[in-house]
Amino acid sequence: MAILPRNSDTNFPTQEPVWKDFGRSTRAPLTEEHRREAFLAYIDFALTLSDSAPERQLILIDHYPMFSPEHRAMLRTQLTTTARAPNLAPSTREGILEGIRQLVARHRRFSNAVWAMPAVETDALDAVGQEFRGSTVVEEVRWLFDEFLPDLADVEPDINVASEKVKALRDQALRKVLESGVGAVDDLFCKARQPYLVAQQAAESIQDTEGIFALLDRWFGRLSSRDERGVPVLCATRLALAGDDWMRQLSDATVSRDWPEWSLGLCLADMADSRTLIDSLKDKPPSAVSRYWATRSQYIRYTDKSLSDEIAGSARQPRVTLPSSPSG
Repeated sequence: MAILPRNSDTNFPTQEPVWKDFGRSTRAPLTEEHRREAFLAYIDFALTLSDSAPERQLILIDHYPMFSPEHRAMLRTQLTTTARAPNLAPSTREGILEGIRQLVARHRRFSNAVWAMPAVETDALDAVGQEFRGSTVVEEVRWLFDEFLPDLADVEPDINVASEKVKALRDQALRKVLESGVGAVDDLFCKARQPYLVAQQAAESIQDTEGIFALLDRWFGRLSSRDERGVPVLCATRLALAGDDWMRQLSDATVSRDWPEWSLGLCLADMADSRTLIDSLKDKPPSAVSRYWATRSQYIRYTDKSLSDEIAGSARQPRVTLPSSPSG
């Protein structure tokens, strides 16, 4: 009785909207099941196109977490076949390996997140990724030098803890690369997306000074834009470890190793401002002094006012024209 109309009730009936020109649609309304079926059909179609097409498989890796278990298995099978193909292009192999590594590392690092794949899925994909591993140690460890803080499994949320773990892994990696010679370290420097990370780690991990100078020989001999950035980074990092004696060794090396006359200026460019550093420039060749002032940061890196004023004044002085470096 409660639902029956009462006296004084009002009613405003509405008409279900229909297409003005075509009338009521005869098509059944879409449901979530229809959407799911369409989504799965698109994945089926994409996997059909990616069969024997490594470039398309690489694109699908990013979408792997959205696939059903059956579709994930299909993509893993395709990737395994691709990895064992004898004529796979090195760039494609590296791209697929990096895509799988990043995806697995991200889901393992955030394994407690609701969107993270279960361990059984990441383990299965990681096993496929191992099929793409390169034949050289440089290819094996390069990912550690491609970004400042790559995703790692089982890392604390604290960024300082994560940084220390990455630093330890980089030290192990560079020492392993060094077993193949300084040339292998240079190869890593040339291939890494962030070469300055290789330069920093080389300064810390290569114990003997001769090994450091052998690496600088290669960079001064080639002198690409990458090398010009690596030289001051390596030298400044080494200074923090070896002290002021490192500056004397560098000064001697610019003569004994037949580096360009201005090379010392590039070596000193990233070092922290100090009275010792500024005074050491006074007896150096003009080209080395010019290279230093042209390359160093425009910001004052010392709190002593008298030294800061001296640095600012020296930075404004005109310098000799620097020799152009080959691009690379």
